[in-house]
Amino acid sequence: MLNNVLHAIFILLLRNHEQDVIIPSITGRTPDDNLILIMNYIQVHYPHITLAELAGFFNYSERHMSRLIKEHTGKNFGELIRELKLHKAADLLNNPNISIADIIDSVGYADISSFYRTFKNYYGITPIEYRKQNCPPA
Repeated sequence: MLNNVLHAIFILLLRNHEQDVIIPSITGRTPDDNLILIMNYIQVHYPHITLAELAGFFNYSERHMSRLIKEHTGKNFGELIRELKLHKAADLLNNPNISIADIIDSVGYADISSFYRTFKNYYGITPIEYRKQNCPPA
């Protein structure tokens, strides 16, 4: 009789709290609950974030953080940050009122030549050419 009462209690709990139930993965691996928080943190702090800072903020080792990022994004930390910076720079280049020097500073590049080289390697054209192709003449 106690077994039946216990089953009834569990059924009521499941019905009332089904959104809180965590179902274990078939593979035995559990997704990292902090992954969304980690990616949001990276999105906000990408201009000047380091792997050490990110790992420290979430109380992970740098090695674990690096593996976690690689596993879920397919990119290492450096590639992910570089891609975020370049996408933001390209987006800002579409606004002709923002100088290229201000864009370089806002996305976190300290060296202009490094930015130009990285941008050209990624997009195949310089930032000035990109702006000319994507901005209508004023």
